Amino acid sequence: MKKIVSSLIVFFLFSAIANASDGVRSGLILSLGVGGHSTTIVEGSDSESGLATSFKIGYGFGSQFSLYYLSNVAWFSKDYTDGYGYTESNLFTSGIAGLGASYYFSPNSESLYLSAAYGFNSFNDFSNGEAIASGTSMMLGLGYSTGHLQFEVDYIPGTLSENSIGDPIDVVTESLMLTINYLWYSGPSPEPTPTEYKNQNNNNPTLEDSEEIIY
Repeated sequence: MKKIVSSLIVFFLFSAIANASDGVRSGLILSLGVGGHSTTIVEGSDSESGLATSFKIGYGFGSQFSLYYLSNVAWFSKDYTDGYGYTESNLFTSGIAGLGASYYFSPNSESLYLSAAYGFNSFNDFSNGEAIASGTSMMLGLGYSTGHLQFEVDYIPGTLSENSIGDPIDVVTESLMLTINYLWYSGPSPEPTPTEYKNQNNNNPTLEDSEEIIY
């Protein structure tokens, strides 16, 4: 199954790059982003910071609405004490993976947009491959799109259940992410504006214009 998913992602990636245009945000879309974050794992505790990554793959229905699979992850190092009292610095992740959507206020390439997502949220000890807590949560985002670049701020709150023996303990997480994303899309180029259309006609005279010039 993992091989099939990996093959599909690679196929979509190369298809999007090959067919990317400067047109509207429609057709197959693929977005990759990096940035920073501030994450609180337990309410009232110190916040953690580090690298934030963003991945989206889906479809744009016209230039103002898109639906996609999303994965936003916060990465950070934190001292962790195990049950034997041994303390080590491990790499942890916290983030959301699920169904997302974006609405753009303008059909033009430059536009503000809103994003929302709902899906699986988890807090993991990445160094040891251990899922500490998991659950579901939502995401709300605000961004600015210009050409293929997108600047986005996302807020991801969550109340997760600790994966431990016995009664589960609620783990409250909260992340604020700022990412810069590059968006590929395979939609057609936009129709020329009236001014662009007029300029094109001036640069390419019609047959009638040619006849007038000849005679």
